[in-house]
Amino acid sequence: MRDFVAFITDRDSWVAVLAIACAVQGYSIVQQRDEAAAFRMEQEAEQSRHRTATAGDSHAT
Repeated sequence: MRDFVAFITDRDSWVAVLAIACAVQGYSIVQQRDEAAAFRMEQEAEQSRHRTATAGDSHAT
């Protein structure tokens, strides 16, 4: 219990905990951004394939 109280009252411990929390949050934000970019690229490729297929159909008629 004494170690726990010393940990809670030690300012450096709080700084370390805060730094770790910020790093985890930053990693999460970057990961979400990368997933969103990959999803957008996939959607754009799908739309491009659809436009190409539609353009090919209109030229055939």
